[in-house]
Amino acid sequence: MVDRITRCAIIFSQTKEGCVITDGQIDSGFNDLLAINDVLFIQAVEPLTEYQMNFLRAIASGVNKDFTLENIRQQFYLGSYSNIHRLKTSLINADLIDSSPQAGITITDPVFEQWFRIKMM
Repeated sequence: MVDRITRCAIIFSQTKEGCVITDGQIDSGFNDLLAINDVLFIQAVEPLTEYQMNFLRAIASGVNKDFTLENIRQQFYLGSYSNIHRLKTSLINADLIDSSPQAGITITDPVFEQWFRIKMM
């Protein structure tokens, strides 16, 4: 997730020395960042199936493991138990998610994750 510090760093890098940065500028700059990437992100999700989109929705909602549990599969409409591995593999190959033993499954791009939460959930 792109946190407030990251948002501040983005705006700070574009501000002249000695100027004060307001919360409004931070929010505006972050919205600009999302807008700049809008077309790229739309192109990334356009070819995805509904199941793949639902898998991303689950991750963006905070689920990062146990996707094969029946309650998670039903809540996010992920399909059958055997479908989970295919979803995970296809999204890793599309470079949209990453999987690690420590963090579980996460969305690779924090800006994309924020855009996805705003536009696709």
